[in-house]
Amino acid sequence: MEELEVKKLRKKTLTVVLYEEGNSKEVNSHDDCFTEQADNPIVDMLLNYRPDFVTAEKNCMYSADGQNVKMEEFKEFGVPLFRLGIPNNARMYMEQEIDDVREEVKELKEELERYLAKDPENANTYKGQNMKSLIEFYEKEADEKERYMNTEVMARWIVKQMVDLANEVPEKEVTCIHVSSTHLFLELAKQMNEAGFVVLPIRVNAQMEPDELMH
Repeated sequence: MEELEVKKLRKKTLTVVLYEEGNSKEVNSHDDCFTEQADNPIVDMLLNYRPDFVTAEKNCMYSADGQNVKMEEFKEFGVPLFRLGIPNNARMYMEQEIDDVREEVKELKEELERYLAKDPENANTYKGQNMKSLIEFYEKEADEKERYMNTEVMARWIVKQMVDLANEVPEKEVTCIHVSSTHLFLELAKQMNEAGFVVLPIRVNAQMEPDELMH
């Protein structure tokens, strides 16, 4: 599994325009980035910020049928687009850990079902209560592992990959637009701040104050 190590920026400043996908009230989350409307938020940002590159989470900027949305628009502006996220080998490793816990839950539930089939009153015995407690414990553990993978770990990988991309840009002042999903927005902002990025958040049609990112 690839090592998750966030390298330092090499004597340069990275400014990230952190854009929440689906922040327009008029359109759904998968249509607002690239549409035929006159006010196209991504194109407007490309013109306003002139980024060195654009990044997006792997589940962002896709149309309803699962197709990548208008990649040609990036080519027209001469701005490369990179999709960021947890590499497949790392994700598979973590998902296997979660699957192992969920398999344990399944086996415990089957065992409890067989135990209760003998006598429903077994639900009140020490063994029955203990098995239910174990099931709840492992279900919570699996859910927490999945949440952690899809928030903290995902955000850390994205920050790492953005640092790597920025370090490849020869200029000292680097600008990037990152398209974020709603659920990852605040965690990304937090970790980007911790990594020393200059973060310009755009959310719900309004910019947030910097101290809001830390809550």
